[in-house]
Amino acid sequence: MAVKGLPQLSAKLKRLRTATAEPVKVGVGKGAQLIVEEQKRLVPVRTGALRDSITWTFGDPPAYASVGLRMGGRQKNETRATITAGSNAVRYAHLVELGHGGKPGTPFFYPGYRSRRKEAQKIIAAEIRRAVKAAV
Repeated sequence: MAVKGLPQLSAKLKRLRTATAEPVKVGVGKGAQLIVEEQKRLVPVRTGALRDSITWTFGDPPAYASVGLRMGGRQKNETRATITAGSNAVRYAHLVELGHGGKPGTPFFYPGYRSRRKEAQKIIAAEIRRAVKAAV
């Protein structure tokens, strides 16, 4: 049994995705920045290098990142943000987060994410609603 109007619906949904991609990207960026700011507030600071290495980007994480997580969707696309800590010069973010050599860690990355995750999701949802209303 064929569904009437399925090709038209599919075309409209594709247009909606295209029309809302940029506003959704803005929302995901705002949410990621909120989480990064919280992580930077929580990280222990000796020289500031680890704090300064906490960042976010769209797409996959940089090869040098010690700790990372993705937000904004399960599929690999232009609206998925990746939050990372670590760089070529800072290769110890995971050791600070998790501990090492019997020394307990000082978690900053995942607690920062967990404490701001719901707020970031609300920001993203608001941007999606706004984009859909504008596109429809």
